[in-house]
Amino acid sequence: MICPKCGSKLLNEAESCSLCGYVFSDDTKEVAAVPVNDGGNAASVGKKRKANMPGVISGALFLLSIFLPFATFSIFGAEVRIAMIDGEDCIFYIALAVLAVVFASHFFTKGNVGLIIVGVLAVILAVGEGVHTFHEAEYAAIYSRGIGYILSLVSSAGILGSGIYGLKNSKAS
Repeated sequence: MICPKCGSKLLNEAESCSLCGYVFSDDTKEVAAVPVNDGGNAASVGKKRKANMPGVISGALFLLSIFLPFATFSIFGAEVRIAMIDGEDCIFYIALAVLAVVFASHFFTKGNVGLIIVGVLAVILAVGEGVHTFHEAEYAAIYSRGIGYILSLVSSAGILGSGIYGLKNSKAS
């Protein structure tokens, strides 16, 4: 059987959950009993968290942004484009993107809180990199932000927003 409180798999004869300590009544045992062919799938009995697809998509777009032109410098008619993958901070972008996708997946019950934290860090990183890159250019007239920068800002805001939205929806239900 499956514990209706925490979803752990238990013997059908169990009087209480060995993981969370929930004590079963006769009514609870009937609800918590799992057919043999179910394979112990707790999703059929307990409530499971669904993947936060906007968070997954935003995390993937945040990862994509490191490969796109982050800034363009025009010097004497020649354009030089740089992407985050060329910089030292690309590992932070990759780490935050991977964390966003992992937290947005259905593996973590507190994934929306993780998404909010990752979203805040991603927004700070994207804005900070834009300001840092702008100040590295000696003359602002030769510098323009690229699609990678815009995508990193939008997707980092998407990560943060999907975490807030997911948290609100999980508390409402």
